Amino acid sequence: MLHWIETLNIDILDGLIKGSALIVFVLISQGVVWFLKFRLRRRYTHETKDLADMEEVQEVSLAYFRRRQILDVVRALLLLLSVLLGVLFYNIQAFSFLALAMGAVVINQKENINSIIAYFYLLSNYNVGDDIGMNGNFGEIVRISLFHTIFAGKDEGGEYNGKRITIPNYQFLLNPTEQQNLKADTHRQIVMDIPFSAETYDMTFDVLVKELRVFLDELLPKRNLRQVGSYRGYAGVSYKINFEYNAAGAIIIRIMFIARARDAAERKEKIMAFLEGLKK
Repeated sequence: MLHWIETLNIDILDGLIKGSALIVFVLISQGVVWFLKFRLRRRYTHETKDLADMEEVQEVSLAYFRRRQILDVVRALLLLLSVLLGVLFYNIQAFSFLALAMGAVVINQKENINSIIAYFYLLSNYNVGDDIGMNGNFGEIVRISLFHTIFAGKDEGGEYNGKRITIPNYQFLLNPTEQQNLKADTHRQIVMDIPFSAETYDMTFDVLVKELRVFLDELLPKRNLRQVGSYRGYAGVSYKINFEYNAAGAIIIRIMFIARARDAAERKEKIMAFLEGLKK
């Protein structure tokens, strides 16, 4: 009897030591990750406080969110390691009890469990800084956590709209996503519809189109396949031009070209200034 009590006391003491060691490991590892994230945040705040150029702000912000995402992944792996160590420290009966408890959790927390599964799918298919669209929401991925993915919202022109969009990870398994190219250095299609009437311009339609073509040939460069991004139909051409009538019967000249986001406004301004100069 005494021997059994001594053995039980030793087992209890051994369990307490292992449990305490595991708790200390969890606290220290999570504390280190938290400290690194805190330092990273302070450094990001310091680096961006004096930046005035939008491209520099985007570059620094993207680097910050990517480093933070790495720390989030490390944190998740450390938690997973803690669970595995807990299973190894204790006997098979404890593991069986843990399996039963996990089964109950899965039943009651189905969406969260699916989000954890989707988390690893997202890490293997997307990166912080990717632009994607889902269910009409467009944005740049700034964080992929165990349960949610966070976007910095953008409009279809690539401009940040001030929205912070949070989507449960499991939604990525249920809904189609679209890879977008909404960065300032990526190409996008610009479409300009220009109304024409003989009363507005001091020239006939065919003369206006001829002068417009000459101007566009000088303004817009031809691009090879490597310079057009996803717009492969623009390889080897400077622009595309088309004509149609609107509902009121007026002629519409449609100009289509591609440009980097940061150059689009300047190109449109020059085209509009040229056309305004041709008016009566």
